[in-house]
Parts: sequence; C-alpha cells; structure tokens
Amino acid sequence: MPTISDAFELPKPEDLHALGFVIKLREAAPQSAEVEKLVRDYVVTPSIERELPRILDSMRQVFDRSEEFGRFVHGSFGSGKSHFMTMLAMLLESVPAAWDKFRPVLQEYRAQQVAAGRDVPDHELWLPDANLLVVRIHMLSVRGRTTGLDRVIYDSFNSALTLRGKEPFEFLNVEGVFEQARREADEYGDIVWKKLAAAGIVGGRDDFEALAAGSASRGPGLTTRV
Repeated sequence: MPTISDAFELPKPEDLHALGFVIKLREAAPQSAEVEKLVRDYVVTPSIERELPRILDSMRQVFDRSEEFGRFVHGSFGSGKSHFMTMLAMLLESVPAAWDKFRPVLQEYRAQQVAAGRDVPDHELWLPDANLLVVRIHMLSVRGRTTGLDRVIYDSFNSALTLRGKEPFEFLNVEGVFEQARREADEYGDIVWKKLAAAGIVGGRDDFEALAAGSASRGPGLTTRV
C-alpha cells in the first residue's frame, strides 16, 4: 500500500530542525550565539505587533490583582508557536537581545495608548521586579506513556528552580492529600484503593492509613507523589 512518503517528498526531522522550523522550549544562555541568532532571525509579524502588548498588559493586570491568567496559542505546524513562546519567555526573563528586538514595538504601542488617554505600564520596568519564573515544557520530549501532565509540570517547575539556584519544590500539604483521598474513596468506593494499588502508590486502605498515621513522625522532609 502506498504511503504519504511515496506520494510526496517530505523533509526529514533532522532537516526541519536544521532549517529552524522546529524549536524546543528549553533554557539557553542569554548572551549565547544561539539566542542572538534566534532573536535576530525572528520576524515580527503584524499579529505579533498587535497581540504581544495586549498579552503583557493582561499579565500586568492579573499580577497586580494576584489572579490567575491563561492563554492558548494555537496554529498549524510551522506557524511559529514555539518561536513566539521562546521570545515571550526571553522578555519575561529580561534577556537584552529580546528587549532590543521588541522595545520599538512596545514603545509604539504604549505611545498610542497614552495619546488615546489610556494609562499603560512600561513592561520593561515592572517585569524584572515581578521575579516571574518561566517553566519550559516540551511535551514531545516527555517519555513514558503513563507520565501524567501534573507530573511533567511538577518536574519542569523543579528544574526551573534548580537552574536558578533555588531549592526544589516539595509538596508539604500531606494531610490535605490524605483527606482528598479519603473523600474520593467515600464517594467512589474501593475502586480508588484499587487504582492506587495498581499505580504502586499504596497497597490498599490499610496501607494508606498506616502511611497517614506515620506521616507526622516523618517531619517536613516528607514528599508526596504528584
């Protein structure tokens, strides 16, 4: 049976990476040649000029109010999603090359808003003081069919902290975890304990309660699987 590769001349994965169509969201030294080239080659499209200032405005608003904020970036393969996220991450981390690239766009937007009588922040001033933590996750590089999104986020969060010389995060609200498990067992029955046993977390209700009873003696070093 013919395949797509038989009908079309498709580029190899290594060629895509070499041509710069694919980028992984990962750490890179701010002053490195890799970052300089990535920023230099990035094309600021009209949609980026329009949306980037709005995204930063929204981030400032929710930061001031200590609220949650999320956006979806969607597009087809090769549309520049990962490149844009990389640029945004560099701005949040005050990478000089990124600010040199986008400062004219943001300054023009701010001047327009001020001329219209709107008060908008200077993002280059408040972002360094916000001390935001950028957590990079590239789902295509995640290994293991049973690896859950929560585990990936947890590990990536700790990796970001470690790279900045901070202690890794430990989930210390152990009693809250125990109470949540008990509530789910009351609601759904023994299937909860069976799933925990199948996952290799605890052997059943008795094993769980023994763990819960001994948690207080373990002190603050106790960590819980996420």
